[in-house]
Amino acid sequence: MNRITGLLLACLLLFQTGFEAAAQKRFSLRADNEPIIKVIERIEKESGYWFVYSNELVDEQETVSVNVSNVTLEQILNSLFAGTQIQWKIEKKQIVLKRRNAVQGQPADGKGDKIKTNGQIIDRRTSEPVIGAAVLVEGTNDGIVADADGSFSLEVPTGSKLRISSLGYKDETINISSASPERLIIRLAENLDVLEESVVVGYGTVNKKNLTTAIAQIKADDVPKSANPNINQLLLGRAPGLQATQNSGQPDGKVNISIRGGGTPIYVVDGVVMPAGSISIGGEGMTMPSNVNRSGLGGLNPADIESVEILKDASASIYGVRSADGVILITTKKGKAGKPRVTYDGSYSFVRNYPYLQILNAQEYMTMVNIFNKETYLYANKMYPYGGLAYDGGWVAPFDAKEIRNAQTTEWTDFVLKNGYIHNHNLTLSGGTEKVKYYLSGQYFGQDGTVVNSGMDKLTLHANIDAQVFKFLNIAGSINVNQNNYSNANVGADSGNAGALAASALYASLILPPNIPEKQEDGSYTIFSNIPNPSSMRSIEDKSKENGYNFNVSATANLWKDYLKAKILYGMSHENTIRNSYIPSTVYFNIMKKSRGNVHSQGRRYQTFEGTLSYSQGFADVINIDAMLGAGMYKQDWYGYYVSYEDTQDAIKEDDLSSATGNILPGSYRGYNEHRSVFGKLSADILDRYVISATVRMDGSDKFFSNQKYNWFPSVSFAWKLSNESFMKDISWINLLKIRGSWGVTGADNLGSSLYGNYGASAFRASFDGNTTQYTPYTLNSANSWWVSWQKTYMKNVGLDFYFLRNRISGSFDFFRNDITRLLGTEPSSPLAMFETRKVNYGHFYRIGWELNLNTVNIDRAFRWESSLALSRVNSIWLERENNHYYEEYRVREKEPMNAWYYYNVIGIVNADRSNVPESQKTISDGAMMPGTPIIEDKNGDGKITIDDIYMKNNVPACYIGFGNTFSWKNFSLDIYMYGQVGLYKSNVVLNTTSGSWLSDNSRNSSVLAYKIWNSISNPEGTRPGIASGDIGALPGACGTNINMQNASFLKVRNITFGYTFDEKILKGASKWINSIYLYFDAQNPLTFTKYDGFDPEMYMGGGGEGGKSTGEYPATRSYSLGLRLSF
Repeated sequence: MNRITGLLLACLLLFQTGFEAAAQKRFSLRADNEPIIKVIERIEKESGYWFVYSNELVDEQETVSVNVSNVTLEQILNSLFAGTQIQWKIEKKQIVLKRRNAVQGQPADGKGDKIKTNGQIIDRRTSEPVIGAAVLVEGTNDGIVADADGSFSLEVPTGSKLRISSLGYKDETINISSASPERLIIRLAENLDVLEESVVVGYGTVNKKNLTTAIAQIKADDVPKSANPNINQLLLGRAPGLQATQNSGQPDGKVNISIRGGGTPIYVVDGVVMPAGSISIGGEGMTMPSNVNRSGLGGLNPADIESVEILKDASASIYGVRSADGVILITTKKGKAGKPRVTYDGSYSFVRNYPYLQILNAQEYMTMVNIFNKETYLYANKMYPYGGLAYDGGWVAPFDAKEIRNAQTTEWTDFVLKNGYIHNHNLTLSGGTEKVKYYLSGQYFGQDGTVVNSGMDKLTLHANIDAQVFKFLNIAGSINVNQNNYSNANVGADSGNAGALAASALYASLILPPNIPEKQEDGSYTIFSNIPNPSSMRSIEDKSKENGYNFNVSATANLWKDYLKAKILYGMSHENTIRNSYIPSTVYFNIMKKSRGNVHSQGRRYQTFEGTLSYSQGFADVINIDAMLGAGMYKQDWYGYYVSYEDTQDAIKEDDLSSATGNILPGSYRGYNEHRSVFGKLSADILDRYVISATVRMDGSDKFFSNQKYNWFPSVSFAWKLSNESFMKDISWINLLKIRGSWGVTGADNLGSSLYGNYGASAFRASFDGNTTQYTPYTLNSANSWWVSWQKTYMKNVGLDFYFLRNRISGSFDFFRNDITRLLGTEPSSPLAMFETRKVNYGHFYRIGWELNLNTVNIDRAFRWESSLALSRVNSIWLERENNHYYEEYRVREKEPMNAWYYYNVIGIVNADRSNVPESQKTISDGAMMPGTPIIEDKNGDGKITIDDIYMKNNVPACYIGFGNTFSWKNFSLDIYMYGQVGLYKSNVVLNTTSGSWLSDNSRNSSVLAYKIWNSISNPEGTRPGIASGDIGALPGACGTNINMQNASFLKVRNITFGYTFDEKILKGASKWINSIYLYFDAQNPLTFTKYDGFDPEMYMGGGGEGGKSTGEYPATRSYSLGLRLSF
């Protein structure tokens, strides 16, 4: 790191000199009836100076003509403004424009003596100084430009008005009188003309008003980050069409990201393709719960992110391969011209678990064991209500009344769950000149998790530099270095399909009976029914270390008058991880006390090489052309090794694997892949009304054979700005009304395995020479699949963009359909084939849906209130399945939803005297009439239960919701954001694992939902199936019921952030050193509204445990943060 920091500082020193010579350079400029604003922008690019003027002074629609060559900057300005009412003046690096029609220094009519006015101009939202803002006395030529602190000093006639203006902000007018404060604090509001904002697209940027495709933008600074260590956690509910749900509450916990219902999108950071998934690894060859569930991009600091753009439709086609599921573009922060600025942002967070699963205490558990043990006795002996015999009095209670009364509850979850905390510290340094700009940052993020032995420490360093080396050459680069240390909690289900015998600590704490003690009288840990003791499992060690770096460097050459530019880019991401897991010999786990360990190391590297040639030019007011050609190469390689070992000294562990006397299992792997591409795009804005854009990309992948290696991926899109048509010019309340449409093709090569025949080591060994020579045979594991080609996605989208009432109401609506064809997969081979399966292209399905995005400025005065709403829905439908696909007889054959859920509807529970058994129930089986058995609805009313009574539900959310409100008044701000899902049903693992049978034999504890289980002794009105429910047998068609399904709809308050800014006026004398102080309180996930029982409805529950579910996953958390941001 010292070398990297030294290199960056050397670059800064190298380019700090000689920046004031631009005024003496020679320039050429030609413009024919070109808008003056465009000419000003060209002069700024050529000279390195920037213009400062009032918005009222320069008419942006006015056109000018100028033709000069080999002249100075002053001569260009004289020629440009000759014969106008504008006069110019160069002050430092600014060109200040003023009006000629007033006498310099002359007070305006009615004005009194001059008074000296001092002030500072700051951003109303961030309290950051507005550098270079123009301060003009209305009606005169008097004025000045704010310095690097946003400060100014000016003699002003009393009774006059100051007009303050700056690009990107609304003009502000201040009345000056003898009663005015000695020092003014002027807060400028951002200009609501968001149509001129730039949006990052594939290989470039586009003004919002000219977008032809569906792209969502998220500005990272608008999202609280105090307790967020990962960029993916900032995306929750923030954009329509982006389905982001929290998968795990563990440190750096995974967020499931999907665009329009697709798979994992690709991530492009500053033009460089990055790995989407986490590099975290498991313990190969060792029985250990699968407890690591983290997000990718773990080395990127969210505080370094400028913006995130989500390419949802044909806009992704320019990235070709792997973009079938969409593209997420991440742009990091860059330096800005001005004196060095230092910002510190730190916070401390209290982290608490959501109320976890409520389980029975000792008295409740022992009482329920007695109830269900007796119920089982009645059932087994065919006594009432399960048979015709009367109760014989022969049952003996497992626990007597005294035992129950004196029982002490062991709170097993207290050994596993706890409170956590987070401390997050960010320090940035940025600044530069018009020639060199820099941005440096460092972050430390520390977290103690809410599960024992869980936590992490992150250290991230980031640097970005942009240098205008010569007039025609710009060199930019960035580097990011990180080291992440994790302590992995023992959560999850079981391992190796061993069930409760190899349960995680959290799983074990939920199922161990609460009436047994933590330890025996001799001090040893209690072992019950071969279930591991959660308290003893705290000594299991499981740690991961991940480190990596990524960098990119680019050179951009201005080949011809800013019209033609060439750019080359190289970027690389390199990550390494090592995980050490160890179970001491003192811990009983998986029916043994034995020391066991695993060392697993892995690395991966992604490289991007690209070169582009771009052309951009406007022709009068008729047409603006943007074109680009490019080529790229993208390499990936990965490698790893692991060693599992047994029977070693607890003090030695992995330090000396040769000391292990038990089994040692080594393994290793490596892989490589490469893509090559050529691509281009062309767009035209015609008459500021019609925008047409087209892209094409040819990709080649080494995964395919030579005859299938390359493929083309085109796209075309258009936009019609109706509001710019003459027939709508008089509708003043419409700022923009635009219709757009797009069509494009993307590809995928993610088969998951090689299409080339591969060999592997045989499990058999051949020995010769008296076993002194041993050979390992290699066998062919798969055949060549030369016929397999690209999976393709055809994307279609139509949309409407609208901006009304001076942009106070804005938004978009999109309707889309994506057809996915030639899916990559496998199918059974012919009976005589060498291998059981073969790789194929097969099938066709489509995703269809809509999205709505709405933004409003409800109040825009001293008190400001803004709102945002994001709604979306997506559905997936099969059109064609693989050959010989097996359909159960009740399933839909045509246009079957991919998320189809088939079930018999349960309408009740058979009571003790069986008086509520309908005639249709009797047609299932004799066991279907047993008390406690679910009653199946006769859907069609034909008096019998058949497959015609099966329901089908397309089990996808009816709507994804994101809703936010931001309030600000003076120095106060309040932000509230919520997100959720409506209409999704899930199999509730708590219901699925709440069993009367487990209670009856005193083998496992249960949740309090056990009180809903039907039994004849204490709950004859129960709504959950009783112990005899298994007698119903398989229902027709072997279809299941909805007895364990619940509505998992939820609405979460994602964050509430309240802040107060101490500006220069409040800081007074301290403002010489401190620009602003921002204090804030942030609550993340403080509230969840749902009717779902047990766990948080968003939480991952598929841990591979019994029944494919898990009751021991890391709990959802909420955090409360206090933060401070200082700007120097």
